[in-house]
Amino acid sequence: MEQSTQLEEVFGYSIADNTVEAQNARSSRLCPFNNVGAFCTKDKKEAPLGVCTLRHLNQVSAICPVRFRENWRILNDAAKFFFPEEAKWTYLPEVRLPNESGKGVGKIDFVLVAYDEDGLVTNYGGLEVQSVYISGNIRVPFEAFMESPDEYGRLDWAELKNSPHPDFLSSLKRVIPQLYTKSRILRKWGRKMAIAVDEPFFNSLPPIEAVGQASADLLWLVYGFENAEQRSKMVLRKRVHCDLRDALSSMMDPSVGEESQFITQLQAKMRGVL
Repeated sequence: MEQSTQLEEVFGYSIADNTVEAQNARSSRLCPFNNVGAFCTKDKKEAPLGVCTLRHLNQVSAICPVRFRENWRILNDAAKFFFPEEAKWTYLPEVRLPNESGKGVGKIDFVLVAYDEDGLVTNYGGLEVQSVYISGNIRVPFEAFMESPDEYGRLDWAELKNSPHPDFLSSLKRVIPQLYTKSRILRKWGRKMAIAVDEPFFNSLPPIEAVGQASADLLWLVYGFENAEQRSKMVLRKRVHCDLRDALSSMMDPSVGEESQFITQLQAKMRGVL
């Protein structure tokens, strides 16, 4: 029976890829997705957790933010939202964003900067990257795969204690403060923000009303992953332009269930107390 959760990519290659290149990446702990250096640094620098993507219920989720840096596509896709086509631009990573007292409120993953012939800043926009958080222990199946890739395919995730799976709710809780602080500051300065996410995570969000690009100050870049000759390729599924205030309102307004279910739960717990 097909298992509900499996590793998809390890150190940049499909777990089904047994080529020399894939084996070399695993043994050397390499990262092919433009990390700060040649090596993977996820979780622990000396013993990196080299899982790039996870397949859950036949959907592929990126669990490492570096995975979105494939060919630096996210930069080009965001630039189309921030600048006219003829603009000259570059990018700056990890830029601190100040509040009114000058203290930092966090760093923007990437700031795309348009400049003139003298190198002076003419415009800019912020790009955030949000990978999916994991609940459970993913290091156990990762180490099982690294120790014996052939035997890994027989591993029954359901039997694992604290079996790992995507945690979209925790991911949403991470996105909200990012938008609430960073995007609101940029918006007051008349600047825009883009956020790169994968398709399963975006589909887990509350409905977000789309608007025309001209009136949008926030862009969701939604990516998927397709197999291409053993290597997965990141593809842009859709661009969702929206109003920041509407997006925040949608994500912060909880979905309300039936009160009767909550009272039934309270009553069951009361029996234990009394």
